[in-house]
Amino acid sequence: MGMVRRTKMASGIVKLEVNGAVDLDEGLSAISSVYADVGESSFLRTLVDLTNATSFPDPTQTRALAAFVERKRPKIAGRAAFVAPTDAAFGVARMAEANLQSTIPETKVFRNSKDAEEWLLQADGC
Repeated sequence: MGMVRRTKMASGIVKLEVNGAVDLDEGLSAISSVYADVGESSFLRTLVDLTNATSFPDPTQTRALAAFVERKRPKIAGRAAFVAPTDAAFGVARMAEANLQSTIPETKVFRNSKDAEEWLLQADGC
């Protein structure tokens, strides 16, 4: 069993760090936590770090996660970045990126945290 640790970085980025094997319910709970304290007009910068993930959702689960995001917040002002250093993580993150395009148009996958954080901070929403 895995866990998702949620932290708010000094830069304002909300980071979800996936550790181990996280199941669909744990993923949905982590996503809910991101929106729990976000106002409708907030500009959200989210970083999903898959560096320490040991298993990944299948395509059906990836679509379910994206559909959940869409139901929680039909149109999100902000950006989402995935850190996916391995090929398996990168493939899953690219599926998520494609599934999220209608809800979070500015979504991108990176191989390292530094590049992801720099891209997130380029967003000028306030």
